Amino acid sequence: MDFRIKATTTVTQKSGCLIIAGFDNKKLSATAGKLPRSLQASLKNACQQGDFGGKPGDTLMIHATRTTGMGHERLLLVGCGSASDMTEANYRKAVRTAALAVKKTGAKDAWNCLTEITIKGRDYSWKVRQLVETTEDALYVYNQTKSRKGPANARLKRIIISAGKQADVSKGNVGLKQGKAIAGGVSLAKTLGNLPGNICTPGYLASEARKLGRQHAAITVKVLDEKAMKKLGMGSLLSVSRGSRQPARLIILEYKGGKKSDKPRVLVGKGLTFDAGGISIKPAAAMDEMKYDMCGGASVLGTLSAVAA
Repeated sequence: MDFRIKATTTVTQKSGCLIIAGFDNKKLSATAGKLPRSLQASLKNACQQGDFGGKPGDTLMIHATRTTGMGHERLLLVGCGSASDMTEANYRKAVRTAALAVKKTGAKDAWNCLTEITIKGRDYSWKVRQLVETTEDALYVYNQTKSRKGPANARLKRIIISAGKQADVSKGNVGLKQGKAIAGGVSLAKTLGNLPGNICTPGYLASEARKLGRQHAAITVKVLDEKAMKKLGMGSLLSVSRGSRQPARLIILEYKGGKKSDKPRVLVGKGLTFDAGGISIKPAAAMDEMKYDMCGGASVLGTLSAVAA
């Protein structure tokens, strides 16, 4: 997804959908007051007649192509709950709801104004970061092994994030970069977890780790084979892999981007792939979920990807 931050007159811009916030006291966010009068009247009537309650998860979509002074093809009103006590969870829920609602339309781009919501103790950069992370998470679709690939976000390609003033843009870009890095790590972990065991083998995980090392100069990668593990006395691990024709690998990644005085942080992720053993004692209905045994390892790879980015 292409995310951009702009500080400009929002209502007169052009996009497939303008996203604004609504609250449970029938109040709307600041951008709503800048809409054409006909649209403001429509929103007011919708709230009064109960079509929109403002609770987290509520939505109201209005097609506005013929509205004078409105450059956006659609208007999406998203419920956020209490404006006076806006929570982080409700903010993320509003962002997710908006992303999924726009995805169902034919909009190729959207203008998101949810960052104008006030959240106690959180600045604009944080709101941008959460918007990027949550949107990417909501729109993630696994397609790697599908002969008929799902739509993913085939139509929706760009999201413009509204900034109240020009000074917010540089701050927002920090959150944007962080959000993209974290979302990329999460996506990597999800994809590795979703891959079937006959593809995502110990050797495949090792190759993905080496790929991270090539992408990021700050990451060093070392992969131990069975001979090296045997020399180190790793009999317990090797006894598990003995039931598989796929040879075991132990992956070590190091990121040294911090200060020399910083204490090291160590993450240990279980990366046992599907055919590591135990098939005969698993109920048939849960057999496919054995591929998720390696999600600990996938999480570590995703985390190192996010940290380096």
